[in-house]
Amino acid sequence: MNDLVAFAMLGLVVQFTSLGASTPEGVTIGLVALNNVLFIGLVFCVATVLKLTTRLGRNSESYMQTFVSKLRGQEASFALCISTALGLGAAAELLGIHFAVGAFYGGLLMTPQLLGRVQFNRVRNAVSSVTFGLFAPVFFAYVGLKFSVTFTAWPLILGITAIAFIGKLIGGLMGGFVAGFRGAPLLALGVGLNARGMMELLLAQVGLATGIIDTNLYSALVIMTLTTTLCTPPILKHLLRRFTVADILPRVPGPVAVGGNEPTTRIPSDETAR
Repeated sequence: MNDLVAFAMLGLVVQFTSLGASTPEGVTIGLVALNNVLFIGLVFCVATVLKLTTRLGRNSESYMQTFVSKLRGQEASFALCISTALGLGAAAELLGIHFAVGAFYGGLLMTPQLLGRVQFNRVRNAVSSVTFGLFAPVFFAYVGLKFSVTFTAWPLILGITAIAFIGKLIGGLMGGFVAGFRGAPLLALGVGLNARGMMELLLAQVGLATGIIDTNLYSALVIMTLTTTLCTPPILKHLLRRFTVADILPRVPGPVAVGGNEPTTRIPSDETAR
């Protein structure tokens, strides 16, 4: 959900930046709204068509699975996923939204219900192999080439890192408290949400490429991402040691009292859990 909101906001910011100050404010807002409505409508139409193809046919397979099997190639499902992502990416770029936004939403439309569990796992494994074996090292190398830290940028780096960590921690604590978490599990939830990864680096890279942020802010975002990602596992490991049996196992219903009273619940002890 966070990634959906982040990419939606990224698309808006990219459009406002690309239009610039030369366009009147009212016209700018109108063009941005129109482009987003067109793009959302396109995504909705593609999602509707793909959803219709998930209906089961005569062989207890969806129409999409039958269509892919008739292509007689193991690469058919992979080609379908890539074509959908590239098509929505090209449409997003044409409407003034960044290509990555369209490709991201195109990937979300590919589900196990659409392709079938077996084909979906094959496509996911193929994409993972290509991504982490080729594109991810190239991407991280490119991130390093754009990375530049000056002495005057350290206050900005420390401020962004602190705000990002504390903000995610407070948000996780508030959400976990409402959901019923208490004690060590509540704190672990807030800390665990701080693990950022490639998505934040991608957003920072797009922001730098489109001129939304400068090199100092880009470097601060990179350091923030790496710091929070590397610090989260050891903190979580320390918090997990404080978990009790009651934090992990569900409550065990006790015997029903005589007289129709509500059944009591008890928490299993350490010996019972063993």
